[in-house]
Amino acid sequence: MTLFRQTRANRKAQACTASTSKAAAYTTVALTSMVILAACGGSGGDTIVCTSEARASVVASPLDELSQPLLGVQVSYRINGGTQTTVNCDSSCSLIYEQAGRFDLTASKVGYANSSTSINVTRDVCHVKSESWQPMLRRL
Repeated sequence: MTLFRQTRANRKAQACTASTSKAAAYTTVALTSMVILAACGGSGGDTIVCTSEARASVVASPLDELSQPLLGVQVSYRINGGTQTTVNCDSSCSLIYEQAGRFDLTASKVGYANSSTSINVTRDVCHVKSESWQPMLRRL
């Protein structure tokens, strides 16, 4: 009779432990879901999952008059009228990452006519929407 009572007590303890573990697991899932929704600004059924990648705001690919990639091009840009930045661009280059705004762009190379444009880079909830620019530089 004693053996039966110990077994019954053990079963009761195991059942209690299992219920507590399940409750803890459900609580953890519920809290994690609330944190994810709060972090992404979602509520209801609209869950947004952002990637950790950094996306280029503008990718410049300078071309010559025969539409061939052009090496050694200087690409200068201003974002929203701010400070001018210049990068060396060999056939293709990403100017800056995850920056939205109005980009005023100029591609130049000695012996070629400059090419300029303005591009508006927008963003969604997670990243910028990358824009491509293929300036054509004509030989002087």
